[in-house]
Amino acid sequence: MSKIFIRVKIIITILIVVLMLFSILTYAGEKAWVYVTESENNLWFIDTEAITCQGDICRAWVKVPSIGEGKYMISFYEFNCAGAEYRILHTTEYDSYGNIISKFLPTKAERMGIVPESIDEKLSKFVCQKVGLDKEQKNEGRKYGEAVTEEKLVRGKEGEKVEKSGLFTVQVGAFRNASYAQGLAARLEGKGYKVYITSLENKDGVLYKVRVGKFTNRQEAENLSGEIKKTEGLHTFITLF
Repeated sequence: MSKIFIRVKIIITILIVVLMLFSILTYAGEKAWVYVTESENNLWFIDTEAITCQGDICRAWVKVPSIGEGKYMISFYEFNCAGAEYRILHTTEYDSYGNIISKFLPTKAERMGIVPESIDEKLSKFVCQKVGLDKEQKNEGRKYGEAVTEEKLVRGKEGEKVEKSGLFTVQVGAFRNASYAQGLAARLEGKGYKVYITSLENKDGVLYKVRVGKFTNRQEAENLSGEIKKTEGLHTFITLF
């Protein structure tokens, strides 16, 4: 009898795991929703394309489908990335067909402290990576300007030798953190760009450079640089590959 019970338990466990994996693949396949974590019968996703930050305050849409219940909730979160706090601004519950079941709007959405190793901490860490990314890009943006100025000075001294020495490429980011570089590269590759990551080691450590395209014609690189600035909001400049 005990063997039968154990077998039944194993089968049920396998079915639950399969169902969870199927749900993850289904929801992760939707545009922008990225799987972050899970808790009991819930899966947690974040809309990566809708994350917005002002200073250390970030806002994001969080989707929580219930496994086996055929319904889900979408909440609008606000995270204080410097103070380890969050609050939910509003929540809407939907059925499996996308029809609204109920809405919840707190009368006074006060910030709550984030408990270590909780779901909220995992969501916060995921969202607040954008703050670190933006700061890193801002710091490196200043270095880009210095690099461009230096490149112009060299070009001015050596005439066309610099431009004839190799291929042109568009640099869109440079990071001390390899995961930031890989994240930006994956984002651009997902939109059809041909992306390369190169590394440069100096006294401050390793700098990971994210670059797009290879061109023999500088104007083609300029055109791509302008396109990326406009559509992606990134700081770009032309350099030799």
